[in-house]
Amino acid sequence: MTQYKGLNESLVHLGFYQTYQYVSSKVLSAVSTYLSESPSATILVTGHSLGAALATHAALDIKEAINPSNLSFYSFGSPRVGNAVFADYIMTQFPQGLYQRVTHYTDLAVHVPLREMNYKHAGNEVWYMNKGAEMEYAECANEAGQAENEGCANSNYWAQDPNSHLIYVGHLLPGMCKNTQPEGSANFLA
Repeated sequence: MTQYKGLNESLVHLGFYQTYQYVSSKVLSAVSTYLSESPSATILVTGHSLGAALATHAALDIKEAINPSNLSFYSFGSPRVGNAVFADYIMTQFPQGLYQRVTHYTDLAVHVPLREMNYKHAGNEVWYMNKGAEMEYAECANEAGQAENEGCANSNYWAQDPNSHLIYVGHLLPGMCKNTQPEGSANFLA
């Protein structure tokens, strides 16, 4: 872990942070340009998996550097990005409703890095609790200063399935997440 922008005791995953830093100036420039042309536009930051971790940094960066009036973000299948201090900071910057962390069934990506390594999720969780395309979900609140909510995805910790990472809100995600293994294969590669 590494310190987040001089925020005391706020630590983030080094790889996620360095990866975002590589594109941060382009992100801020694009958002600034867009807002100069459409000042009342809503800015929605989103991503899946690694993209969700990067979206977390992007949303905070946009909030801190530009502070648009209409900014929210949604993450899908996000790993934990930082420690409790960082998670609490996110929740102060994005109060109820401005950040939703969407998880699916037994997605293993949402359980890493481990809580035992001092990582913590931020934001309210919307957990789609079925394996397939069924759209039944539960909501679990996370509060600043509190441990991660044990409901939702954390209630299924030991039943992890990498295939759950490939389906979000009833849609199989295309591209790099495509399962290339034959049906019934004991191994899974994405």
